[in-house]
Amino acid sequence: MNETVLITFNKQEFQSLITDCVRSCLERLSSTSDSKHCEDDPILSMQQCAEFLNVSVPTVYGWINKNIIPHYKPGGGKLYFSKKEVIAWVKKNKRKSIDELKLDADVLIGKGK
Repeated sequence: MNETVLITFNKQEFQSLITDCVRSCLERLSSTSDSKHCEDDPILSMQQCAEFLNVSVPTVYGWINKNIIPHYKPGGGKLYFSKKEVIAWVKKNKRKSIDELKLDADVLIGKGK
């Protein structure tokens, strides 16, 4: 059974109610997308990054000092890494195998046609 309820608000109360509702919806939406993002792309600490890459922490610090590895330093404090960005960085630095180099050479000299 549907009931109709009428409530009287003044203009300021109505605006406040709408503002609060919109803010609440945006906060829920933001926290949901942030948690989904974090599930899809975990944030790694310095130690976790070093372990993930199977290198020492000083090695990672060296890469940071040379601006080689993508990283974050919020508020000038601790260092953090996006796991997806670290994986992309590793893959970007791929070295071709001898077979891949031979195939490239064949294509360049016209044998790959």
